[in-house]
Amino acid sequence: MKRSSLLLSLISMVSIMAAQGELIPRKPGSPATPPAAPPTTPPAPAKLSDEDLAKLKAQVEHLEKDIAKKRGGMHASQLTILKDAMSGNDRAFNFWLDCKKEQDFEMKGRTMAEFAEWKREQIKTIGSNDAFCASLRLQLHYLRLIVLDSHVETASQEAEVVSGAVEYVDSLTSFCSKEEVLAKSILGSIMDMSLDPEETVKVSTLQESLKKSKEVSAALGGQVLDTIFAKHLKLDGTVSLRNGAPTNPGNIDEIYDRLIIEPLRQKQDSAGLAAAWTKRIEQTAKVAKSTKVKELVERYEEVKVPSMKFAMYRDQWSAGQKKTAAASMMTLIAANPTHKDSNRWMDQLKKLTEKEGDADVP
Repeated sequence: MKRSSLLLSLISMVSIMAAQGELIPRKPGSPATPPAAPPTTPPAPAKLSDEDLAKLKAQVEHLEKDIAKKRGGMHASQLTILKDAMSGNDRAFNFWLDCKKEQDFEMKGRTMAEFAEWKREQIKTIGSNDAFCASLRLQLHYLRLIVLDSHVETASQEAEVVSGAVEYVDSLTSFCSKEEVLAKSILGSIMDMSLDPEETVKVSTLQESLKKSKEVSAALGGQVLDTIFAKHLKLDGTVSLRNGAPTNPGNIDEIYDRLIIEPLRQKQDSAGLAAAWTKRIEQTAKVAKSTKVKELVERYEEVKVPSMKFAMYRDQWSAGQKKTAAASMMTLIAANPTHKDSNRWMDQLKKLTEKEGDADVP
């Protein structure tokens, strides 16, 4: 009875509260979302004034010189290492072993036991191979030359590179006299043609043989900054080539054009140019003869030698020896009427004589 009364009282109370709207209090409503502000236009990038740009340019140039100076100090020790390693076959071979140890074993996580076994095999099979060791020395020699050239700032430094390049080509051509295969390969680059060093050359196949391959023999290790020596000494990423210096240690034409002839052209050194071209003809003739192929020697003498002589006379004209150079060009053209470049030579000579002093004829 009491329970019924209590229940009725509760029901009455709930009814009253519901009627008054107080059964479940309502949460205040969320205010309406204001409309999004229109996107603002980003400010235009600030422009540097001429004065600020000049200051920034000066800072960049200073940074470049500072880095070059630091690299010069670093490269000094590497040049010493290269000079020592190229001084003899044993030194070159042992340095090659050290480089292989770091690059092919330590950096690849291979064990020292594996290296020791590999090293014993190399010593046994190629350690006493004079040709292999000589090719290593040529790589080292040319790498050192390219590093030296990258730091040229004075006339004496440039002269050191020029004489070093001539010395290098002397070493290369002497090596060719002992390696017929390499001589054939390098002759291809000298004649701006190609030659399969393994193929016997005959008169009937001369043209075809000369066009087969554009690369010199792999005995020289390819591009010098890609060699294991350059990677070991961290030169592959720190040497800045100067004026497009050639990195192929077997391309005699590029070595002469960029490292030997061009500095002499800049100085308009007529006597130096004549001496350099004479030496170039002498050295390349040695390579041609080292192939021991009569047809190749004849083609070199008939095609390449006259081309080099005309280029030499052009350089002499540019250096101021115009009368002598013009007479030499006329004599050369008269003596080679069937040469493939004879018409071009005549056109160049005519243009030179039409406007005295114009040495920049294409």
